[in-house]
Amino acid sequence: MRVLYPDEVFIVNALADYVLLILTARVTGGGVKRRRIVLAAAIGGAYSVIAALYGGFFASPVPALASAVLMALTVFGGKRSFARRLFCFLGLSAAFGGALTAVGGGLGGGNMKLFAAAFLISWAAFAFFLRGGAKSVALRRVEDIEIGLGGKKAKLRALMDTGNDLRDPISGRRVIVTTVDAVSCLFEPGAAALLKSGKDPVGLMPELAERTGLRFSLVPYRSLGVESGLILCFRPDFVSGRSEAPLVGIASGLKIEGGGYSAIGYC
Repeated sequence: MRVLYPDEVFIVNALADYVLLILTARVTGGGVKRRRIVLAAAIGGAYSVIAALYGGFFASPVPALASAVLMALTVFGGKRSFARRLFCFLGLSAAFGGALTAVGGGLGGGNMKLFAAAFLISWAAFAFFLRGGAKSVALRRVEDIEIGLGGKKAKLRALMDTGNDLRDPISGRRVIVTTVDAVSCLFEPGAAALLKSGKDPVGLMPELAERTGLRFSLVPYRSLGVESGLILCFRPDFVSGRSEAPLVGIASGLKIEGGGYSAIGYC
C-alpha cells in the first residue's frame, strides 16, 4: 500500500501545471508574467492535494475543470483571445494526462518517475509541433503594440506571424521587424535622418550610438532561404504585451503594403 504524501503530490502536480502553462503561453504567443504562472501552478498543486485527500466530488470533472479555468484566468485573464488560450491549456493538459496513462499511472500518487517519463514523451511531441507542425501552418493575427524608448512611445499595428523566427544569435532575444517611418518618432531628428538615409547598417552604428547613446546591434537574417544580410536593431525600454522586451529591427527600405500594419512580430 502506497503512503500518500501531500507535499509530494503538491510539488509534482504544481510542476506539471507550471510546465503546461509555459507551453500554453509559448504556443498561443504573447508575453506573460512568470509570477502569475507560479501562482497558478500553486493553485493547481493545492487542488490536487485536496482531490487526493478527500476524493469523491473533489476528484470529479467539475472541480477539476474549475481549477483549470482558475489557473488560466490567473495567467491569461484580461488578455485577448482568453478562450483560445484556455482551450489550448486544456488540450495540452489532456495530452499530458494521456502520456501519464500510457506510462502506467497518474499524478495523483505523486510518482516522480512516471512524471519524468510522461514529461519527456510530452515534451518531445510538443517540441515537434512547435518547431515543425506549427510553422507549417501560417498562423497570423494583427495586434496593436506600443514601443517605448527614452520616455517616447510609438504605436504600431503589427502582423504576428509564426514565420518570423528572427533572433539575436548572442542574446537569443526575438526581433520585431518594422519600418523606419514607424519608429522614427522615438529618435531625435538627426538620428531619425540617419536611419532614413539608407546607409549601410554597419556604418550607421557608430554615428547612431554617438547621437542617441544607445547600443545598436546587427542581427543576421535570411529571407525565404535566398536573400540574406544584416538588420539594424535596438533594444526598447518596453514593448506592450511582452514581459521581456524583444529587439526592434529597422529594415532599411522595407515597405509593408496592405493589411494595415507597419511591423512584423512573432507568435
